Amino acid sequence: CDVCIVGGGITGVMCALRLAQSGADTVLITENRIGSGATADTMPCVEYDFGHTLHSLRKRLESGDAIELMRMGERALGELTSLVAELGGDCGFALRDSMIFTGDMAELSMLNNEFLVRKRAGFDCSYISRSSAADVFSFDIAGAIVSKGLAAQLDPYRLTHLCAARAHDMGVRIFENTKADLIECEGDVYIETSTRRLITAGKTV
Repeated sequence: CDVCIVGGGITGVMCALRLAQSGADTVLITENRIGSGATADTMPCVEYDFGHTLHSLRKRLESGDAIELMRMGERALGELTSLVAELGGDCGFALRDSMIFTGDMAELSMLNNEFLVRKRAGFDCSYISRSSAADVFSFDIAGAIVSKGLAAQLDPYRLTHLCAARAHDMGVRIFENTKADLIECEGDVYIETSTRRLITAGKTV
């Protein structure tokens, strides 16, 4: 094959699908069943408002780079939305708003600065004060920022199987219960498997 992917979790299966779409002759092997490892244990939440505030990122990155990092997450969420629509099955996908908040009054200044930075960068967000939060939430919030559409919910196990089915339809050869016992990279890649098969690939992922 052109490419052999080792691992049948959500990352490996998505790689297989994209490689098949690009025309690459692709094989995927996985030690267990498709999506049965860490993918099956993953929380059903995709959040590109990733806990690092723009305020904190700008201490380590140029301002433009910090904003671009969050924009990359926003674009990736859009690509995921398109992929789910393209696959057509039900994986429980829905876009959601994300929220960062604090219960500490001492952190309100930082939160206010974060809100202003996001608004100036063009993100669709709103600020929730302590008084307005009390009418909505059952726990104490000193302040919060709600960012429109920067999160999603989905079932990663079901999404992995939808991607695997489409990849298989596009010619990806998928072998479950097949462990890579030995991988040698000398020009071509040679993979000896637990099922006593030898895979020769141009590249491996």
